[in-house]
Formats: sequence, C-alpha cells, structure tokens
Amino acid sequence: MKLLLADDHQLFLDGLSSLLRTQAYVTELVCFNTLKEVQVNLDASTDLVIIDLRMPGVKGISHITDLIRAHPTTPFVVMSATENQVDINTVLRAGAASFIPKAAKSDVILKIIKQVIDGDIVDKAFTQLSEIDINSSATNLPRFIDISQRQLEVLHALSNGSSNQKIAEDLNISEHTVKSHLAKLFKELDVNSRLSCVQKARSLNLL
Repeated sequence: MKLLLADDHQLFLDGLSSLLRTQAYVTELVCFNTLKEVQVNLDASTDLVIIDLRMPGVKGISHITDLIRAHPTTPFVVMSATENQVDINTVLRAGAASFIPKAAKSDVILKIIKQVIDGDIVDKAFTQLSEIDINSSATNLPRFIDISQRQLEVLHALSNGSSNQKIAEDLNISEHTVKSHLAKLFKELDVNSRLSCVQKARSLNLL
C-alpha cells in the first residue's frame, strides 16, 4: 500500500513516517513538505494521503478541501496541531476520512489510520479521539459535531447576547428559523439553555 505524507514540520514528518514504516501494510511511503509537491505527485497509485491541515504558502484550509474533492476515490486523513471544531467539520464535510490531532498518542494514530484503510466510516474512526491524552486547556473532542454554517452564525450572535428577534433581523431569516437552529445547537452540544450553549461552544473552540 502506497501512503503519501505531507507536513511542513520536518521533525513531525520524520517521526510519523518512521512510525508508519513499522506497519506491514505500508509498502511505499512518500513524504513532502509543500502543497505543490502533493499536487504534482498525488495520482491514482496513492492509496492514502495523510496531510497537515495548514500548509506553507497558502491561507485558510480551502486548499485541503479542494484537494480532497479533486481526488474523491483517495482517502484523506487530516492532521493538525489545532482542534478547532469548525475546521474539523469543514474537512470532514469535504470528504476527509478522518481527522487526528497531532497530540494523539502513536497507538491511537495507527489505530485510526488502520480503520480508515479498512474502510471504516468517519464517525467510527473519529470516536477514537476520546482516547487521546491532550495536555491543553481545550476540551477533548470525542465525536464529530454536525453544525452548519448558518447555525454557527446563530451561535456567534447568541454569544453576543442577541435576542431571537435581533438574530432573525441580522441574518434575514424568520424567528421560527432561529428557534429551529437553536434547537439543533442545543441537541448537538447536549445543553438546555442559551448560556450553557455558549459556554459549551467556547470549550469546543467553536467561538
């Protein structure tokens, strides 16, 4: 099996490639530091791409989502030092097979990669993040939180103390629609009040 690794941090790239070379299923491993190299070398012979969310020379993450959509039959695993839930949602919706924080232990990284190779669904691979020991102030992300861009806009307005009427006016939607979005947010974040919704969102880096 041919794996393509891409990361601009050479130390991390070396460590990950050494880890993956211990796996019997890896027959070929190619490593790159830039998005341009990935674009040139990614072809039909590549069985799996493991790529850093942030690559040098480009802003945002649209380059990652564009790359995933351009190669729909090739599974992508996205890794990052950040655990911003919005970024995670974006790459998973674009078609990434899974997301792994760089702070994950090596056995967890290998487990998720093997699940992706075996064709496991995103949610099954992604739930393994609950096993990760992350020494940071951010809350661990045990599952994929399905929040739309519009619901995120409602969430931001909610964090500013806006009423349903004000949110409806600012977003040019009805108050009924605002309430529907709030109900979905409450369900996804497992909360029952506006205040707890904002607090939970902040703990998950949604705000």
